Amino acid sequence: MSEKQINHLKAQFALNNRAQHLTWLKAHREEYSGQYVALDGDRLVGSGETLREANEQAQRQGVTQPFLVHISSEQSAPFGGW
Repeated sequence: MSEKQINHLKAQFALNNRAQHLTWLKAHREEYSGQYVALDGDRLVGSGETLREANEQAQRQGVTQPFLVHISSEQSAPFGGW
């Protein structure tokens, strides 16, 4: 397999993961509002009051590079209009 093909596959994998992350976040936003979550694709591997807590839970499950994000509720999302 050429380097170009490998890079293409890596890019496709990253796009798929991003789509899975967004789908999970949309479905569970209110359930985890105010918390940090760690995701592996569309699978929750950690959550907590701090980024460290969510990451440590993911690490214990063998996920070395989770997607980490703080979830705010839709009501507290910043307003950018008039």
